[in-house]
Amino acid sequence: EITGNDLIIHISQTNSPEIGTCDMAGWMSVIPFSKTTLANITDYDAVMDGYSEGTGEQRYEVFDGGEPVQLPGHVEWGRFSYEKDCRILQEQNWTAQWDGFVNTEPVTEFIAIDQAKKELKEEFLLRQTFYDDIEDVWKLRFFNDENGNGPETLVYIDGNGVTKLIVKK
Repeated sequence: EITGNDLIIHISQTNSPEIGTCDMAGWMSVIPFSKTTLANITDYDAVMDGYSEGTGEQRYEVFDGGEPVQLPGHVEWGRFSYEKDCRILQEQNWTAQWDGFVNTEPVTEFIAIDQAKKELKEEFLLRQTFYDDIEDVWKLRFFNDENGNGPETLVYIDGNGVTKLIVKK
């Protein structure tokens, strides 16, 4: 899907994971595009159609025109605990923002990463997406260095698209 300067790739599981062998554990798809098609693309995204139960991996991707070199891509989300994150926040030296957000009204449909981008004041090259299905909260981690060095921002958004918390490290 190309919308303006955004390229969004929708990923769907088409096989039955209950039927298979160990060599079928992972697949990678290559999607060819012509250079002219990608000439004006500045933002890349991949969306997993449907929840992938049991995934605990924290994957990340390059976006906003960065080169996706040596990165596994963001095709599914990991789990986290919003309650635990709030407890850790009190113990760590993080800067928390609890109000003054852009996303203050519930919306009927939203993409969590797009809601979170509205709250950012700076550009980041990488991101990770997590979901707490107990509290119905999304955690979106924005950062520039895959080794954990440098600044990062965490944006927490509830299931109605309303920002609950922003944390800067």
